[in-house]
Amino acid sequence: MAVPTILFYPNKEKLSKKTNLIPIYLRIRNGAVKTEVKLQAFVTPADEAAYWNSRIQWLVKPHTNVNLQ
Repeated sequence: MAVPTILFYPNKEKLSKKTNLIPIYLRIRNGAVKTEVKLQAFVTPADEAAYWNSRIQWLVKPHTNVNLQ
């Protein structure tokens, strides 16, 4: 039996040309089954993307809107 995993990550490849924001995605994987969803949370490439901690899946910069959502 496979153990499900949950991953939050900013997808830099999907940078919006209109708003210049990077969307945050949620990936749920259970064995070979994978589902990805774009969340209604965004980070700015200049400021917040550098503060993304992939181990804890959180921005280490205090007082950001993404952490409060």
